[in-house]
Amino acid sequence: MMLSIPTTKPCACISKPAVSAVTPRTAENWLAGLNAPRAAELIRLMAANDDVAAEVLGLVEECRCEAS
Repeated sequence: MMLSIPTTKPCACISKPAVSAVTPRTAENWLAGLNAPRAAELIRLMAANDDVAAEVLGLVEECRCEAS
């Protein structure tokens, strides 16, 4: 069984199709913090899920504040 990560439209910055399939084991490893998605997968996740996008952007903002 594969988990599909849909996007509403193809991402111009990524040369792969708009839907990337990952195995349940891969997704479980992401959620458990054992591995992280590759950049292209993370971008697709952010495009498909506003909560994921908000969390990632929040982490980016925290890093910027710490650096200041």
